Amino acid sequence: MATITKVKKADGSTRYRVRVVVGHRPDGTAIQQMRTYATKREAEAEGAKWEADVARGTAGNGAKMLLGAYLAEWLERSARRVRPITLFGYRYIMEHTVMPTPLAGVTLGKLTPATVQRWLDDLPHAATARKARTILGTALNEAERLGMISHNPVRRTTAPAHTQKQGMAWTAEEMRRFLVTAGSDLYSPFWHLAAYLGMRPSEVIGLRWDTVDLAAATVRIERARPTVGGKMFDYDDTKSPAGRRTLKLTPGLVLRLRTHRTAQKEQRLAMGERWQEHSTVCTTEVGTPLGNRLVNERFVRLCEKASVPRIRVYDLRHTATSLMIDAGADLKAASEALGHSDPGITMRVYRHVRGDQRDQAISTLAATLDAPEGN
Repeated sequence: MATITKVKKADGSTRYRVRVVVGHRPDGTAIQQMRTYATKREAEAEGAKWEADVARGTAGNGAKMLLGAYLAEWLERSARRVRPITLFGYRYIMEHTVMPTPLAGVTLGKLTPATVQRWLDDLPHAATARKARTILGTALNEAERLGMISHNPVRRTTAPAHTQKQGMAWTAEEMRRFLVTAGSDLYSPFWHLAAYLGMRPSEVIGLRWDTVDLAAATVRIERARPTVGGKMFDYDDTKSPAGRRTLKLTPGLVLRLRTHRTAQKEQRLAMGERWQEHSTVCTTEVGTPLGNRLVNERFVRLCEKASVPRIRVYDLRHTATSLMIDAGADLKAASEALGHSDPGITMRVYRHVRGDQRDQAISTLAATLDAPEGN
């Protein structure tokens, strides 16, 4: 409720000061603003309007700021709090969804749930709309905490329906057929590390020789080169703390990596000054780290050559997970090997059940129900 205080000025005149709570800080304390009017009647009338604006979320010290300008400032502040890849994702989504639309020219004070909902509904792709809603909501949560707006209008919007992108998995025979075909490929270590260890593509791309111990037959997963919006990021870190792990190399992988390292040294000498040293295990012909586009294009050709269903490169990880669990691997051990913090993710997202396995499950149940009594 607005608080009105009578104020006596130095020249003897009287003014009426209105205080209104326009928001709250993260610690819960109120953010108050003041306005001064010549008469009590004016103060009461304007105070009531001001309170109504607060209730609608159209009041605050930043209410007249354009959304586009606010987002530019918010992104600058975010640069000090989030990783570069996260910031790039924020910027990429906002520049492709908000900035080219009329929404960017709406003031914060005039943003309403209906305005934001219309913008969301006009975005062509549901997945992009969901990301944009999340990021805009995060940005406006901060505006609310700072007292620039009273309510975040995104909170009262509805996200587009979410269809989970389903991964696919090959059978063991299809994986073997692919690996035989890919055995002589320039990127052979990439395919075999992804298949035998279930590594993420970004982890294989970021793998350096100093984390590979062929004598001990181990590899340390402690960095990644993820790609967002066509831009690659180099990190001395993994997707999550659970992603940092040490894995045992099979004898076949040790032999393949030894052979590959020798071939890579020979390639370095042959290329001379054209070679660009990055110390990564999987490289192009000139030593640069592999990019997603190169890997995807080569993968498609190998799938066709091996006569296996076309799946995503990332689905090599899905296939490795399913085959690992089907073979009887302990779920917790498999989850840790994959760098998952929760074994539930391993089962819900990465473990794929084939049609013949479902048939076997039904047959098992039928055999139990049809068994003679006493058995």
